[in-house]
Amino acid sequence: MGGFVSFNGMNCGYSEERIGFGHGKQPEPYLQLYKCDSCKTVGSARIQGDRKPLCSGCYNENIELLEPKDDSIPCPKCDTSAVIKVVEDTWA
Repeated sequence: MGGFVSFNGMNCGYSEERIGFGHGKQPEPYLQLYKCDSCKTVGSARIQGDRKPLCSGCYNENIELLEPKDDSIPCPKCDTSAVIKVVEDTWA
């Protein structure tokens, strides 16, 4: 079962309110949180087999995969502190 997180930059105001992560009834594909330094966003990338995950905004392959519970991720817009919170909602 998958879930959602919200991401909020503390200084610049950049936010993403519902980023999906996890998997549905099958183990693949699954969604993994990422940070893209190319377009300076966070989002979720589809992970499946040996396929390289891509940024959903600019399709860049050089993304940094993150854990949804990692609270030390810097904001991609201003490179300062950000807050990640698990949203109390799930998807299947």
